[in-house]
Amino acid sequence: MSFSVEELLRRAIENGAFDNLSNKGKKLDLSDYFEMPAEKRLGYTLLKNANFVPEEVEIMREIGTLKEKLPDNAGAHQKAMQKRLRELELRLALLMEKH
Repeated sequence: MSFSVEELLRRAIENGAFDNLSNKGKKLDLSDYFEMPAEKRLGYTLLKNANFVPEEVEIMREIGTLKEKLPDNAGAHQKAMQKRLRELELRLALLMEKH
């Protein structure tokens, strides 16, 4: 048995599959997207859909996580976290300088 896309969407809507989306009720701002050249737009869209995150963003996330956890730790563990934080901040600075 095969269903059309419209039928699958209708069933998903009826079953509430789209009720808890993170941007529900918010207006989409696509101005940046459409101001970008078409050839870049396609590449960025493919990367985003594949959940690819640039190394700089991953490092920034890890830095943020470490900064949140740092006050809750003490002793040797805190020193190791501080060392890791300095390493990440240096790596990020070098990556940003390269760009």
